[in-house]
Amino acid sequence: MNIKILLSFFLFYSFSAQAEMVDKIVARVNDEVITQSDVNEALKNLEQSLSVIKDPAEKSRKRSAFKKDVVNALINEKILVSAIDKENIEISDDSVDRALSTLAGRHQTTIDGLKARMAEQGVSFDDYRKQLARELKKEEFFKKVIYPRIRIADFDLEDYYKKHASEFIGYDQIRFLEILLTNESVAQGETLDALANRLVTELRRGRNFPETAKKYSRGPFASQGGDSGLISTSEMRPDLVGFLLNLSPGEISDPVTTPGGVLIFKLLDRKNPRPRPFNDVKELVRQKLASDKVVEEVENYVRELRQTTFVEIK
Repeated sequence: MNIKILLSFFLFYSFSAQAEMVDKIVARVNDEVITQSDVNEALKNLEQSLSVIKDPAEKSRKRSAFKKDVVNALINEKILVSAIDKENIEISDDSVDRALSTLAGRHQTTIDGLKARMAEQGVSFDDYRKQLARELKKEEFFKKVIYPRIRIADFDLEDYYKKHASEFIGYDQIRFLEILLTNESVAQGETLDALANRLVTELRRGRNFPETAKKYSRGPFASQGGDSGLISTSEMRPDLVGFLLNLSPGEISDPVTTPGGVLIFKLLDRKNPRPRPFNDVKELVRQKLASDKVVEEVENYVRELRQTTFVEIK
């Protein structure tokens, strides 16, 4: 298996096994160890790819090759985690709550709904929160350390845009519901952010959006229940159009903090699809292309760190 694919696999899905004292030590990374239990746990997730191999000798050879790659991937993961920890990145409970709210929205449920689903699957919600916090910490590390290492020329952006034009479709007209929350929207004892998060949760549970807009919104469409009507996208701010087009019809957005307050949207309709001009989506193209290069750059970064890290494979 390609080591880059393996590295990508381990970067975004952390595996952990509680090693017993009798576990064989497979490798050392500075003052940490990788045990046979760690390797076995990781190999479980690769066995499916071996199930199609019928020849026992070939399957054994492949499994041995997988094990070598897995050990190296676990070593690289420990080196990366150590580098992340050295940056002292703090993730607040509010950040985790917002991420959970986003996840719930994608699954058309609420945080309570997520808890129920996890309980049915025997997954600890507290453990999931901790894992999510680790992933958020890793994302912040990538923004701070990895992304600045990625160099993308305008030629690369234009080439990507031409090859993936269908991913950057715009619309001549758009219709949405909007709630603009300001300090005037907030009752005593509640913060603006807390109100926004509460309303998003309740709206996703089925709370009436127009009635909520009339009660809380201080935006230009408040008296119409937040309904914008059909608007020409050419008359709107490009960043707002881009944000709304990332929503699916019927989807309620996360809170969006702006200088004028906190916005909540629900996309209703979009008409007359057309390709969006390159200059309008240039930064979005950059983000997509950068995400494709992240694994390669992380691999380069870890390789550099490994040269100054004590690694011993047993």
